[in-house]
Amino acid sequence: MFPQKIKLLILAKFEIGELGNGKIGEGELFYQHYFARGNAYEVRGLCQGDKLHVCGNVALALTREGKTNAAIATTAILSDKRFDFSEAFIISVGCAGTCFETTTMGDVIIGSAVIDGDSGHTILENGQLKWFPLTTSDKTSFKLLNQKLVVRALELAKNVPVKTTEKTRAFMRRFNPQLDREPQIFAGTIFTSDNYWKGEDFHNLAKKLPRTTNVRTPTKRPKWKIAPLPMSRQNLACSIALSSCAFLSISIIL
Repeated sequence: MFPQKIKLLILAKFEIGELGNGKIGEGELFYQHYFARGNAYEVRGLCQGDKLHVCGNVALALTREGKTNAAIATTAILSDKRFDFSEAFIISVGCAGTCFETTTMGDVIIGSAVIDGDSGHTILENGQLKWFPLTTSDKTSFKLLNQKLVVRALELAKNVPVKTTEKTRAFMRRFNPQLDREPQIFAGTIFTSDNYWKGEDFHNLAKKLPRTTNVRTPTKRPKWKIAPLPMSRQNLACSIALSSCAFLSISIIL
């Protein structure tokens, strides 16, 4: 019977081909462990060949790479009248680069805010790259997530073991011996861009973005671990689409 009530929607981004082919991207393990026994629905607005996978009251979809695909796919799913998302929690999940001084490969970041690095200007001044935001795009250049939900997610995940391999730890030791550790779970601001920011100049710019855009995590919060600026290309677009559909307050970004 439609509309079918959905209690949890998982939005993954990057995948190698279609879900179910055995190639591990950001959505394949969700599919293998839970959704392979469910139903698949075509949704107008998803990328060609992709479907909304539903098992019970839980749904999984790929938004694919890039902010345009992410925004279109998120809006298309939430607008589909066959499904009722009015009581759903939404998890936007994906892999990202990060600040190598403090975080290691495998760390899990629960986003407290998202910033758009493309809503601004990058200039070269006195041999240094500088970035400043557009004054007319404040409402769309960053989104603050529901802090109570962030705290709750951290509380639920605090005892979940996160493991890595010795090969990965050896790789990280080359950059910073202090990162020779098992992965941990943090909260932090997520920086998003359709371009991959690489090199020391862009790295330093990315760390300054929270101050430049006035993103501030509320001061009344528990003592959580703060991880600076994982970089994902789709999360800001998903957040804007969720906000437009009045779902941002029940959304978690990983």
